[in-house]
Amino acid sequence: MRATPQAALISITLPRMSEPLQRRSMTEIMHAANEVFGSENAAIVGGHSTMGAEMSLGFTVTGLCERTPITNAGARPGDALILTRPLGSGVLLAAEMQGAADGRDVAALLRTMATPQGDAAVALRMAHAMTDVTGFGLAGHLLSICRASGVRAELCLDNLPLYNGALELAEEGHFRQSTRQILRPRRWSTRLVPERSFCMTHKPQVACLQQYRKRPLRTSSES
Repeated sequence: MRATPQAALISITLPRMSEPLQRRSMTEIMHAANEVFGSENAAIVGGHSTMGAEMSLGFTVTGLCERTPITNAGARPGDALILTRPLGSGVLLAAEMQGAADGRDVAALLRTMATPQGDAAVALRMAHAMTDVTGFGLAGHLLSICRASGVRAELCLDNLPLYNGALELAEEGHFRQSTRQILRPRRWSTRLVPERSFCMTHKPQVACLQQYRKRPLRTSSES
């Protein structure tokens, strides 16, 4: 991390459809993808497309790093944790697939997820450590930073940014199966922490976590 994007390869799986619909779908995807990468002065230089049961889309991005890359191993005592996106995307999307989410909350989530994070990446290039927050949730990825850096972290759950509707859906039990698998084998210190609030830190997310030299967060739980 800390690199400037330069080139991308795209991998597209389109659902089976007529050739006119294939062309239209491919045109729409490539137009949107080129717009996003072009805004960061990067280009799509190749890729692969195929047909399948459902649509999937992925990118492999390469870039140039003029300084030492930021890894998950540089965190220091006293660093503050900075999230570039709210938590709860996994809850909302899981509930949406079950028809249980509020459409307004899902629309707000998708608007946020569609917002590029190039400005955040530039602003946080002096971070000591960095990681994505995806399949293992905030707690799992923060634990990887702690282990790699030889430090501990304290979270104040009241300070965590959440997407609208996410906590309520978590309280109703809208967990992905992967969340239960993540929680089962681990032991966490959860003194005085409501279970549903604690589980929000373990859900798959779409965000990025930075550790930066600022004042530390207040403490109410330990992960």
